Amino acid sequence: MQRGALSEEFSLLDNPFVRIALPYCFVKLNAPGHLWLPLNRDYKPLGLSRDVRVDYSEYAKHAIRFARDPDTFTDTWVAEDASGDLPKKWIHKLPQSYEDYFARLAIICKRAKRPNAAQIHACLGREPQ
Repeated sequence: MQRGALSEEFSLLDNPFVRIALPYCFVKLNAPGHLWLPLNRDYKPLGLSRDVRVDYSEYAKHAIRFARDPDTFTDTWVAEDASGDLPKKWIHKLPQSYEDYFARLAIICKRAKRPNAAQIHACLGREPQ
């Protein structure tokens, strides 16, 4: 692939794989700490299509945990929505280059950790065993 080939504007709407497999935004889960579930363009957990109805808390084991509050990340989010039950943060906005998108995603990957058992159980409404 030629350098600069990724600089063309892209849309997460145009490619079916990109639409369901890559993060479009993150939703905060009701759990202790900074637990966020990556969602695809259909606002479903990664890999799921719009035809599936989901309860985000059931996907807590697929969430990521940030060591510090992601509200402090000034180099990551392109939009935020704190209204509603579950706050959301977006890493993609149209038009956007692949380079910009993957730069933001790389920052998130460096800051992401696996959720701990207590966080997962809190989302599911169960006590750790």
